[in-house]
Amino acid sequence: MESKFSLKILLLLLASMQALCQGTFTRIPEDRNKVILIEKLGEDEYQHLIEMSQDDFDQGPDGWRKYSEDYSIVRYLIAEYMEINKLPEYETTMLTWHLGQIHAIHGNYQEAVVEMEKCISNKMGTGWNAYARGTIAFLQKDRKELQENLWILEAQYNQVNIEFLDKFMKYFDSTYAFAYFAPE
Repeated sequence: MESKFSLKILLLLLASMQALCQGTFTRIPEDRNKVILIEKLGEDEYQHLIEMSQDDFDQGPDGWRKYSEDYSIVRYLIAEYMEINKLPEYETTMLTWHLGQIHAIHGNYQEAVVEMEKCISNKMGTGWNAYARGTIAFLQKDRKELQENLWILEAQYNQVNIEFLDKFMKYFDSTYAFAYFAPE
């Protein structure tokens, strides 16, 4: 069974390379994430995850967090879930943020910033935006911007996210993963 799925990925990549060489390549086929995920998870688990409610998928122990240490799965899984389920803006923002965090935890700061910047929105509120901007500042090693956003959160008494920006200041020269998971 495993070689069958590996062959599908190989054929998909070869077709993409051929299209690129012929100048007809416009984008990666839509089912690329699905093929990768089914190979790694199996069809039943893939279907189970995609059909979960947003709350269960995002916050429950059997959703994407079950695979949070496997970057090769979770980076595709969250994107695939959002693509298939067409979620409201708030839910999309939260999943996009978590995708950015996964990139950051695995040291892919550039990809993390791209995803996290999508989450800054007037609809999310000043406290959220300050947390998002502060986190991005940490990833970009901009201490001044991080401090300014921490002050905004402190003025709003947003205790949950103050904790993280405080840790980013304290462990400014560390990795995102170390600072995020460090004890207070």
